[in-house]
Amino acid sequence: MNSEETQSSSTGIYDLLAWLEVNKKRLAIALGVAAAAGFVVWIYGWVRDQKETKASAELLNLRTPITSTNAPPIPGSAFLKVANEFPSTDAGARALLIAAGAFYSENNYAEAQKQFQEFLSRYSESPWAGSAAYGLAACLESMDKREEALTAYQGVLSRHPNDAVIPDVKMALARIYEAKNQPDLALKMYEELAKGTTQTPRGNEAMIHKEQLLKKHPELVKTTNTASTAKVTASPTTISATKTPASNVTVQLQSTSNAAPQITPTLRTTNSVAPAVKTTTNAAPK
Repeated sequence: MNSEETQSSSTGIYDLLAWLEVNKKRLAIALGVAAAAGFVVWIYGWVRDQKETKASAELLNLRTPITSTNAPPIPGSAFLKVANEFPSTDAGARALLIAAGAFYSENNYAEAQKQFQEFLSRYSESPWAGSAAYGLAACLESMDKREEALTAYQGVLSRHPNDAVIPDVKMALARIYEAKNQPDLALKMYEELAKGTTQTPRGNEAMIHKEQLLKKHPELVKTTNTASTAKVTASPTTISATKTPASNVTVQLQSTSNAAPQITPTLRTTNSVAPAVKTTTNAAPK
């Protein structure tokens, strides 16, 4: 290093020291503000974690003991209290969804509808939104608001096509279509449910109702056979279904084709993956 470079380096150090001396008060304030901001962020995270822990504990306390067989069900109001006390937590969201299901089980359909709607308003991006939307539609159906329920079920089908509740939604749609004397639309739902899923409860149920529907409406048999013939004579195709993961927590919804769904305030987790199916047809069957 030559003398000019040494002198330049020394000058730079002196300039820095001079700047620090002049701005030391301002620098101290800036460092204090940064430290305070970091402390606030840490406090916020700590408080949030504490709220989540407390909310989970409150929700867990509402669980019916496993050893108790005659204990009355927990009322929806108890779950709603937790939901309103901890609205910004995951446990609070779960509590609100369970509360809506509990009100439904109590046949308080109007209150259940209100809470399902509240869940969708607060947690529209939640992985449980499909379950809440289905519960809302079930409430409308149980209150004999058939047309509104039909629109709501169709909305679930379009907005949450891969949700775990879709088989129940299709069964509900088929039920309403039959009640509206639209057997062709009901048949379509049954066929979609039964296609490749005959080993599932919904698939087996759909097959049974499809057979019953065709007995009531024999004119649909000809339509079904014509469609099957058209598929056989069609050009070779390759059908491929990719894996569709379905992993969320839902309020259990149980329904039959002759009655509105029964909703129990219990959470279930579905971690199922539809198997990949790849079928290649090289020639039409003889």
